[in-house]
Amino acid sequence: MNRASFDTVPAGWTHIPSAKTAKETEYVASEGVYPAKGGRLQSSAVRCVDDKWAYYRLSFTSGYAEAGYYAVMLQNKEGQDLVDDHYGSVGASTAPVRHEVCFRGREQGVSFQLNFLSHKPVFVENVTVECITPNQALRWADDLYATLPPVRFTAPAGGLKPLARS
Repeated sequence: MNRASFDTVPAGWTHIPSAKTAKETEYVASEGVYPAKGGRLQSSAVRCVDDKWAYYRLSFTSGYAEAGYYAVMLQNKEGQDLVDDHYGSVGASTAPVRHEVCFRGREQGVSFQLNFLSHKPVFVENVTVECITPNQALRWADDLYATLPPVRFTAPAGGLKPLARS
């Protein structure tokens, strides 16, 4: 896909507006009640590879007027969304931002849909999904881990003693 937005929806994609504000909740049958995530730009179904547990790399460039989300929603053979989904946040940005994330298929997943969600306008371009090896997924995770700040924690005196009973 070249470029898509809530206003410019290419073939194979759907814009699903939300009537709810960021302060309202919405009900998702498979998961319960959550804060409303806004409108969604949704792809058509993408068929999973034969290996149900395969790893995938999703890459895209986006600009969000307000922070939002991307989501990979897995479906079973009946086309129903599985609870096994993959969400990530996307920060607000007036300049294009490149994203790369990895996710894994699931036992009952036969297809998935890509979603870009926000209460304010978004644009998404250069979207690609490719099947990758477990080692490529591991390298992605290691590279991501290397960007995280170190955890600095000192337990209070005796603070870890209750763990012996857990």
